[in-house]
Amino acid sequence: MKTDTTRRALLGGAGLATAALIAPAIAATRSTPVRPSPAFAALIAANAAAEKACKDYQAGVYSPLIDAVRAEMGSLPHTTTVIRGKTYSTAVEADVNFVRAIVKGTARLPAAKEHCQPHRTFTAAAIRRQRASQRIWNASAAPAACEESDRLVYAWGDAQGAVVEYPVNTAADLHAKLSFMAANQMEAEDGWFPYLVADAARIAQMGGR
Repeated sequence: MKTDTTRRALLGGAGLATAALIAPAIAATRSTPVRPSPAFAALIAANAAAEKACKDYQAGVYSPLIDAVRAEMGSLPHTTTVIRGKTYSTAVEADVNFVRAIVKGTARLPAAKEHCQPHRTFTAAAIRRQRASQRIWNASAAPAACEESDRLVYAWGDAQGAVVEYPVNTAADLHAKLSFMAANQMEAEDGWFPYLVADAARIAQMGGR
């Protein structure tokens, strides 16, 4: 598809601007049966299948697996130390970054070697934990699950884009397209507007059928 569609945008909902604008007009016409052409209906069905595959994998495989792996990573023991009266913990990212910056900044100062030994010890502990955490991640099925989740998200995004990019030739198909965009909270301003303009022009040239 021609716009960047992230996992959060698809699984969490996209923009509301276009949906808010066209939803009332679409709702007013729902009492009239409107059936899209077979070709356009097939694209809508393909999107529904892609959405289901993505959400099923997200709920049934990806989320439980990632949560379990992160829980295992989080169970690794942390190191807490007191340096000059202040307590630092590897559980606090700001502490790790602050102490590591001190170690890096004094690396070439021989006089600071003994002075910063507690900082070096703490930093080494943080690095060991980070490496152990990375080993857990790499040894798990999480990397493969992330790849599969991304593949399904992009497939869903492509299926959504295929519906909007399809050059409709009838008012019924245009109505179905607008309904689809409203249902999926897709913004015309987010790269889709030219397709709608082209659709309207095409239908107008055909006499508004």
